[in-house]
Amino acid sequence: MRLNGGSLLACLLAGLSGAAALAWQGLWTLQFSASLGHEFVAVMGVVAAIFLGLSAGAWWFGAAAARSLRPWWWYALLEGVIGAWGALLCVVLPALAPWLSPLVGEQPSPLIHGLLAFAVPGLLLLPATTAMGATLPVMVRQLAGDARALERIYAANTAGAVIGVLAAVFWIVPGLGLRAAGLTIAGMNLACALVAVIAWRSSTIADQAPDAAAHGATGADRRLPLLALLASGDTHHLPLIRREVAWASQYESNDMATWYFGYVMLLLSEYQLATGDASFMPGLKRLALEAARGQSAVGSWGHKF
Repeated sequence: MRLNGGSLLACLLAGLSGAAALAWQGLWTLQFSASLGHEFVAVMGVVAAIFLGLSAGAWWFGAAAARSLRPWWWYALLEGVIGAWGALLCVVLPALAPWLSPLVGEQPSPLIHGLLAFAVPGLLLLPATTAMGATLPVMVRQLAGDARALERIYAANTAGAVIGVLAAVFWIVPGLGLRAAGLTIAGMNLACALVAVIAWRSSTIADQAPDAAAHGATGADRRLPLLALLASGDTHHLPLIRREVAWASQYESNDMATWYFGYVMLLLSEYQLATGDASFMPGLKRLALEAARGQSAVGSWGHKF
């Protein structure tokens, strides 16, 4: 699996964001345990609240992310919301305990206990957890030129989550205490926001029709029409062409490789000659070297390297 700079950065941010998310889960569970009367009840309430927010955020922001020309802006805003709301809860939740504990009582009825356990975390955590759920579609949109964006972001986010919950439970909270741990985790979210702004502030995603790859487009299907647009000289087509060139620079294929590599390399070459933009030359070099090194003594027998 090859990652360009944008994909690698996105995976690192997704990993750090996932670590922060599960660290928040561990911290919120500890904070609600005292006021809800039992750690098991707090775990159930917090987990339910997180999954509610994740699903709501992905649902509400999915369509908006698909239309966004600057998804990095949304991503930075969402991470900022998570960090700021989490930091606020570091103050609010301890102050809530003296009010919530008497409502639970020493022997609460299952109905009252259940309502408090799910409703209170669900409402208090909703802004942060909804923002968490929205980060995935926004980040995938940021990597619109990467055909494997979803799987890479999801894998990095999940791996980070595992590290985050272990770090929170065994190191961050025991070493810093609840409030300082919360501010540290909030700093992780704000760091994600800051890095995204610095790294992607000049990037724009071209608004276009659904990806041709989703409909089984091959190197030939997808490149030849773009060569015609490039030959037209119409600069209005350049955002679309550049997006497809970004996809082409990461191209991989195990099927009819020698045919499709040729179409893709032709597009990359013509784009550089027409625009002078050499930013995708490393991708062209990689493809050309793979094609050259893939030749056998009798060429590329069977259309594969």
